[in-house]
Amino acid sequence: MEKIIMFAVCIFMFLLYAGGGLFYYHSKTPANFWSGDKISPEDVSDVKKYNRANGIMWIVYGILFLIPASTAFASVLISGVFIGIFTFIGVPVLIVIYTKIIKPKYMV
Repeated sequence: MEKIIMFAVCIFMFLLYAGGGLFYYHSKTPANFWSGDKISPEDVSDVKKYNRANGIMWIVYGILFLIPASTAFASVLISGVFIGIFTFIGVPVLIVIYTKIIKPKYMV
């Protein structure tokens, strides 16, 4: 039963992050990275490219969760280790990508 739950959690995380990335990718208004932050279109040099960069970043992050999903039926422990790595290392990497690459490239 725990293998099914782990698989479902991983698929949910994939759908959540990749779905959000697809939403950002196709959004007409600037995507917000920080919770509660509101980015004005005037603050972005090219909204379409900015949103695509944000969207791709989140889609790739979501796809990573297919790895623990694929290992969930073999080992819940291995799957959990992957989730831990992707969460505790992946989230800071997302922050660095956004603040050091995306934001300087597209923010005015």
